[in-house]
Amino acid sequence: MIPPRKALVLAVVVGLGLALPQAVEASPRGRWEGVRRGAQAQAEASALAAAEEQLLAGRRLRRMMNRREPVSASALLVHPQEARRILESVGGSAARDLQVRFLHAEVLGDLGRWEEAAQALEPLVAHLPAPARVDAWVELAVAYARLGRTAEEVACYDRALSLEPHGSSRATMLANQAEAIMSTGDVTRAVQGYRASLDQLTPAEQMNLAPTTLWGLGVALDRSGDLELALDAIARARLYDPADSRLESAGWFYNPAHDEAWYVGLGHLLVARRGPDLEVREAAYQRALASFQQFVERAPASDPWLPVARARIATLTAEQARFTRRLQSERRPAPRSPPRPPAAKR
Repeated sequence: MIPPRKALVLAVVVGLGLALPQAVEASPRGRWEGVRRGAQAQAEASALAAAEEQLLAGRRLRRMMNRREPVSASALLVHPQEARRILESVGGSAARDLQVRFLHAEVLGDLGRWEEAAQALEPLVAHLPAPARVDAWVELAVAYARLGRTAEEVACYDRALSLEPHGSSRATMLANQAEAIMSTGDVTRAVQGYRASLDQLTPAEQMNLAPTTLWGLGVALDRSGDLELALDAIARARLYDPADSRLESAGWFYNPAHDEAWYVGLGHLLVARRGPDLEVREAAYQRALASFQQFVERAPASDPWLPVARARIATLTAEQARFTRRLQSERRPAPRSPPRPPAAKR
């Protein structure tokens, strides 16, 4: 799953002057309250700017990590932790300013505090303007995904899609929603969702955005019983991303986590079935089998795809045996002809 874009629509929020509605008294006490609120608003604005600087620095570190530059896990947490401290100094999720509350919820998600992020977003989302509300619904969907609250996750994407007009953003939401739907066992609807996601993308956008969606579509097609179409989808994903780097980026996570073994297994199976080199294909069969066995070992008993994985292991074991016999036959040297008797001397 691809986490939501971290595009704060602060300009829109500021332009609309949004804050939680509170009446200001006309008495002298009310005038002093106005001064106090003005100071609070200034403090919140300063905190927002400082927190955003911290988050931008954190994103630079993540880009370095995606380029395989050395970045420690602890270093990645420094900037969001500091952003959280700054925002909580002016109220955090209890602040009067909606921008502070929204950014604080995002930071909680960045820190993996999903329960707190969900609790911060649930009462907030209805108060935001439409552009910010889209991001908030998607943030809440990701929090629910991390918490295993799948039905609520799917509903959040429905809310966000009803507000989002842009094709590339809709594509990400539809793909993430399809992944959630697949985890419930409704593979038909999941396939439809992945295909709807791809339909949103222009040819220019597909290079960056289509690979992970095609992988998800491949897994869904495989689970629906169409392995050849599944391998076609993965082969197409690798045309855009030959090293599968999108699946290894910091912006991707598997939901549920043990699904990673299925993705890896299908990647090896594509090589085993269609690779050009017989020796490489032989090794790929073994790796594919090991991956599906790992899925079976890691998946909970309630996983709807466990029976399919077990059946895959059985058929793949037989397929590997046939391939190995064929390979051994091709490796076997041809029988040598008996030496000719020496010619008779005259």
